[in-house]
Amino acid sequence: MLLSEAVDAYHAALKETSREVVPLEWAATQSNLALGLASIGARESGIVRLEEAVAACRSVLTVFTTKTAPQIHEQVQRQFAYIEAEIERRRV
Repeated sequence: MLLSEAVDAYHAALKETSREVVPLEWAATQSNLALGLASIGARESGIVRLEEAVAACRSVLTVFTTKTAPQIHEQVQRQFAYIEAEIERRRV
């Protein structure tokens, strides 16, 4: 339940700000959203939440690039790859 509330809070926070105004905070919130969605998705049998997590990861990578934040970029890329692999595993 708390995880769902956190995801809801991240969605609400993203409605209050934008990438253009505060890109680092926006990307950090997207990253937290991706983690929450991936955690929920891991507990569910479907892939909807995992696909939402992938979309959030893609958003993060538009701000945290290999030039601007290489360590964060690498971390998000690993998370992205793990989620994508889980989606593919479930589709089989």
